[in-house]
Amino acid sequence: MDPESIKQQIRDAFARAQCSGSWSVCDHYEDEESKMLRKEFANKPDWRKLEPEFLDEAPGGRGSALGLFSDEAFRYYLPAFLIADLDERLQRVDPVIQLCNGLNDESTFDESTSPRLSVRAWFEPSLHRFAVFSSDQCAAITAYLDYRKSRSSFDRSMIQSALKSYWSDRAGTHRR
Repeated sequence: MDPESIKQQIRDAFARAQCSGSWSVCDHYEDEESKMLRKEFANKPDWRKLEPEFLDEAPGGRGSALGLFSDEAFRYYLPAFLIADLDERLQRVDPVIQLCNGLNDESTFDESTSPRLSVRAWFEPSLHRFAVFSSDQCAAITAYLDYRKSRSSFDRSMIQSALKSYWSDRAGTHRR
């Protein structure tokens, strides 16, 4: 699939996504980076209008917004990042990392994230974050990941593992 078709699939899949408001941009309230994120996204209720340069820098030039978002904000703003990446306009932010994190290393799939403090496995936070996506949104994400897999040998095995362990089933495109 070509980038333009994937971008349209993303737009269609996320067309009815609702912004839940600036109060829910991130779950953290104390640290400076989270405060900057909330401030910078406070007046950004439409992901379709976000410039790639803004996405690549937010918050405060750190380029960490995608990893700091609450689950709701991640779902809402993700399409802007995917489209900017397909347009090759992101230099600092790589959505692939956020979409494959916790799903890409089967050797640690069931290991605890913090053995002394938690029994949560590495994949559980990702499954929780991604549970809000509809099957159409998962299909758009899968198309994006397939495209990225075909373009980069560096990310190929990580993407393939995430597709196999999660995204393909959620999108209804079961792969082996």
